[in-house]
Amino acid sequence: MSTLVYKYGARPPLWDGKIREQMKLAREYYNQLIEAENMRRQAVKWGSGTSPLPPHDHTDDKNHKCSECRDHWELWRGRYYSMPPLDLKPLRARAIAAGLYRDNYMIAEEAFAPAWQKTDVFSEVRYKSWKEGGVMGVNIQQGQQPDAKVKIEKAPDHRIGCSAGQRHIIKLRVASDEHRKPIWSEPVKIEMHRPMQGRPVAVEICQSYMGLKEIWSVNITCTDILPRLDSSPRGVVAIDVGWRTMDGGIRIAYATGDDGMEREFMMSHRWKELTDRADRIRGNRDTMLNTIKLRYPVLARHNKPRAAREHAMRTLATDIELVGWARWDEHMEKYELGCRRRSENARRDAMRKWLRDLRRQYGIAIIKNSVHKEMKDHKRAVADGMPTQARRNAQHAAPGEVIEEVCKVFDRKTGVAIVDAAGTTATCVACGPTMPGQRLMSCHQMDVGPGLMVVCERCGESLDRDIVSTRNLLYLYSIGETKKPTARKTTARFAKLHKKNKEVQQCQDNGL
Repeated sequence: MSTLVYKYGARPPLWDGKIREQMKLAREYYNQLIEAENMRRQAVKWGSGTSPLPPHDHTDDKNHKCSECRDHWELWRGRYYSMPPLDLKPLRARAIAAGLYRDNYMIAEEAFAPAWQKTDVFSEVRYKSWKEGGVMGVNIQQGQQPDAKVKIEKAPDHRIGCSAGQRHIIKLRVASDEHRKPIWSEPVKIEMHRPMQGRPVAVEICQSYMGLKEIWSVNITCTDILPRLDSSPRGVVAIDVGWRTMDGGIRIAYATGDDGMEREFMMSHRWKELTDRADRIRGNRDTMLNTIKLRYPVLARHNKPRAAREHAMRTLATDIELVGWARWDEHMEKYELGCRRRSENARRDAMRKWLRDLRRQYGIAIIKNSVHKEMKDHKRAVADGMPTQARRNAQHAAPGEVIEEVCKVFDRKTGVAIVDAAGTTATCVACGPTMPGQRLMSCHQMDVGPGLMVVCERCGESLDRDIVSTRNLLYLYSIGETKKPTARKTTARFAKLHKKNKEVQQCQDNGL
């Protein structure tokens, strides 16, 4: 048996409803507990009429206090711990009389306990502000019916697709009438994107703030969840990482499983539009910088708009036209970075979702050993002759990032296998090896056809290059020609290079 906490997004309830009233009463009750605890600590400090200050002043040497001062503080701490604990009964009775429900004051007391225990004895416990939000919930004891404390019903949902049927309405018990019948809160609409399992034991409606915006959510704790039987995947999938221009966009990766499943990961047109927009913005910034250089020769040594802008604001801040260009360039830089960040985040989220779907079905991923090196050498060798759009496609696809995500999702130590990439794309998979156990490279090569198709010169088989590569990776893995991957040690190298470039830029700015 296990326990899971399901968190769902929620719509804000009524402004004058029972939920906000219970949250307000719970916050007031929490602050009353804090006030009583602070008064108890104040009585420890000044109850005897003497100050708890130590006998010696260790302002310059705080870490090496003498034994007399340590004994002094231990005496005051012992006096605090020897006092009777805080009596919560009168405060609890006052909160219940004000209308606070039983489960809500229990939540407030559970939050109060770690708050005063983690605070130093000679410090005051911090009060809870309205900016920290609130919590309102119910607890379902063993043997109780969940319907007596919480009601979850399906709401009408006219949407279509994967989001259809996810809207639900939840109500919590906030009080009881004179006949001990439950009084329910106003309905709260939630998006139950994942069905619950097991038995619910606690439900909480949480409110938080992001600036002035309210964020609402519902947490449902369920227990008695049966474990899955043989939930570990056992299949093998080969992933060919690269970039190929297709009619529907840019293909970033292609996967083929040992069960015959084939799946591709395409770059959305939305990502490409954002990156192309960012490239156009950078081109406009460079064009404007070249125009400014002609009018201000002092900025001619700067090749980047940001460096020129900072130098202009330091030395020529009185020029109105130059200040206007600097503000425009700063605004366009933020716009450019926002477009690139949105494109990268969308690509990364879609890539992780694609890999996680593969991970649920397969336990081992096969990749090539020279993906990074080949693409880097290819980029250096043909950078001058490669078209501009091809260079942008290679940069947007980010094959190195895809490989790192494969190693993270499939577990680099146990779920990733490396296969030699030599001959995997130009070797026919229909003819097979000439001898049992012999490598595919001993077979004939395939003539590269138009586009992404390769044609075998012996059997005439025509297949996609990525399909040929993934099938050859599966075969090489089956005969045991694999090895384990190693971590990419590029963080220190890039940090060192960034530091060196920064020092060079500072020397240029100082005129050295």
